[in-house]
Amino acid sequence: MRQQLASHDGDAGTLRTALLETIGELEQERRIAIYSALPGEPDITPLIEQLPRHQWLFPRVDGERLHFHRVWEPASQLKKGAFGIAEPVSSLPTVPCNEIDIFICPGLAFDPHGGRLGRGRGYYDRMLAGAREDALKIGVGFGFQLMEQIELEDHDVRMNAVLCRG
Repeated sequence: MRQQLASHDGDAGTLRTALLETIGELEQERRIAIYSALPGEPDITPLIEQLPRHQWLFPRVDGERLHFHRVWEPASQLKKGAFGIAEPVSSLPTVPCNEIDIFICPGLAFDPHGGRLGRGRGYYDRMLAGAREDALKIGVGFGFQLMEQIELEDHDVRMNAVLCRG
């Protein structure tokens, strides 16, 4: 799956449309955690311009933890950080995990029951363990990343919804 993702250059337009339909229905402002796409991952950052009423949060790696920072201008506020991933500069406002309403999570593979296979370092599972119980967790990927079933371990956090398109 890692090789397939690394060589994939598919368009994330249908995935962004599905997310836009899901999040666009929310009338009040939400704090939404998204991510900077690695090569092969769907780029969903255009949602920031399409839904400006929400607060958009990007993760920054700090040791074994993720810290989320509010970003409103990704082009100027994201810089290469850990693992070569674009991260928010540390001077941007932080938002505690338990104050985030929606988490949009990348992964290597997903299943229709909310199973998510991450990249193996556990950053998202550790972070999501501290999320509010009512926070919505949405796993996102391309269509080929949807598997019949993912074997979960005790520490794995299940998604509330999975959107794999394109």
